[in-house]
Amino acid sequence: MCKKTELLIIGKKPGPIGGVTIHVSRLLSLLSKVGISYDFYDLSRFCVVGFINAIKLTEYAHLHSSSPLFRLFFIVICKIFNARSIITYHGNLGRFSFFYNFIDYLSVKLADIPIVINKQSYFKAIIYNKESVYISAYIPNIYVETLDVTILNKISELKKQVNFIVCTNASNYALDKYGNEIYGIKILVDLFRKHHDWGLIISDPSGAYSKLLCGLENNILLISDPHNFIPVLEKSDCFVRYTSTDGDSLSIHEALDCGVHVVATNVVDRPENVHQVLRGDIDQLVSLFQSLEVKEIKPKRKSDRLIENDILKLYKKLISNDETNKSKC
Repeated sequence: MCKKTELLIIGKKPGPIGGVTIHVSRLLSLLSKVGISYDFYDLSRFCVVGFINAIKLTEYAHLHSSSPLFRLFFIVICKIFNARSIITYHGNLGRFSFFYNFIDYLSVKLADIPIVINKQSYFKAIIYNKESVYISAYIPNIYVETLDVTILNKISELKKQVNFIVCTNASNYALDKYGNEIYGIKILVDLFRKHHDWGLIISDPSGAYSKLLCGLENNILLISDPHNFIPVLEKSDCFVRYTSTDGDSLSIHEALDCGVHVVATNVVDRPENVHQVLRGDIDQLVSLFQSLEVKEIKPKRKSDRLIENDILKLYKKLISNDETNKSKC
């Protein structure tokens, strides 16, 4: 039986707002822009029968999910119905407990095309599956984003009070496998409570940190309502990614595109021009902020990867290879 759909994208759109959902949303927009035909299965409306039926009718199914168990389930369904499985592993491989890491590596081994988003994960994945590929998860935004006037006014007031504005973000409050707060928001809040000449903007569209952070100083602005992050970056001097674990941070690439300074923990390999720090070394972080405070902002990085994005190249290659088989149906 011939398949009706060549490419099926499986994932969720914002909300909730997060790196994976934004990636999926931008991927769908990019596919539409360049004219690649696809179907989309929304995991927020998941049901087993509908999910299986969608996979039965496709040649290539591309999953975006952070659940190791669901990734393995997806591969099993693909193998049963002779669909080629593609999985993007949006986090760093090996970041889970022993059991879930075992499941994750098993899915890497069984997937037709595992896609990892940083070099450290690629060196691990290639051991289990020679078809593993390394493709950045970053897709530049193709739309102009704005902020609510209330948020704009709050940022304007903050800029009047301080000399240097740092922004950070979190998709939700979460702990790593060691019980550490992944995004390091509380660490940054404690730091900025001691440095009132600097301003901190915390972008938390989930609203989770509004319940955890009380009595914030005037130099700390917590944005808890759903909003676009790029305009926040454009009004900041520096973006800090103080995570305990990571993949290929969408926000880091956006910050580089906006021309602001970027500081990130060295828990994974980072893009060029990112200032890397050791998580927990507050003196190093303070020293770096002090040096960046007097440096000029760099010109915006040009994003010319909309059309020549590596994921598009992969799709085009797969579809091209299947044209002969399709003509036989």
